[in-house]
Amino acid sequence: EVLVVLGIMSVVAGSAVSVGLAIAAARSKAAAVEEVQSNSRIALEVISNRIRRATSIDVGGSAFGVDPGALTLRMAEPERDPTILSLTTDDGTLWLREGANASGALTSSAVAVTVFRVSNTAPAGAPANIRVELTVAAANAGDANTAYTQSLETAVSLRR
Repeated sequence: EVLVVLGIMSVVAGSAVSVGLAIAAARSKAAAVEEVQSNSRIALEVISNRIRRATSIDVGGSAFGVDPGALTLRMAEPERDPTILSLTTDDGTLWLREGANASGALTSSAVAVTVFRVSNTAPAGAPANIRVELTVAAANAGDANTAYTQSLETAVSLRR
């Protein structure tokens, strides 16, 4: 009888441990998904906002159609001119520099931007229309439990 009870308790304990591990893995995956989605959303919002506020695009200072791309915007406010958006391929951080200020990271260290491509889709002579492609992955993508990648794309026109 003691052996039967010990056997049943072992099965129950093993099941509890399995359920606990599955819950922990799901929680880790959900955290990675949330981090990637929030970083992607915030980065695209900031990029879109800066493009809308720009007076023009500095074509010579931008890298269109390549990855990693760079976008240099001319701004009306002297303290924000120029505004430069760029990707550091070493660590996958998307950077924003406004005027003479130091660059600031648009994405956290918990994610890596793997694609940042910009292009001007407007015909010659028309106001700029900037297409932005962004792919963001969880920084610890080597772990299958937390691997998550999101690709986003948007187009934004200068308002001025």
